[in-house]
Amino acid sequence: MENYNFPISWIPLSDNTPLCIGVSHCPGKLKPKKGSNTQLLVDLESLRRQNISSIVTLVTEHEISLLGIDGFNENVQKYNFEHYMNFHYTIL
Repeated sequence: MENYNFPISWIPLSDNTPLCIGVSHCPGKLKPKKGSNTQLLVDLESLRRQNISSIVTLVTEHEISLLGIDGFNENVQKYNFEHYMNFHYTIL
């Protein structure tokens, strides 16, 4: 799946800088309430090809397990992403 690009929406941090934050669904997620380990690896490979270096996970480990994705954290580490997880903030 060399041509596949994990979809990312880019939000500029300000008008004065080219820096952006990328927002997307959880890597490995196929559809609402469903994911797979195979899709996780495809998504992580795509993110690496897109020169993404950090992932901020806003879903809980429990929510990832409900999607049916095993070894999420381990696979993110295997691909050498900086990984930030377990934020306990309300997002409005």
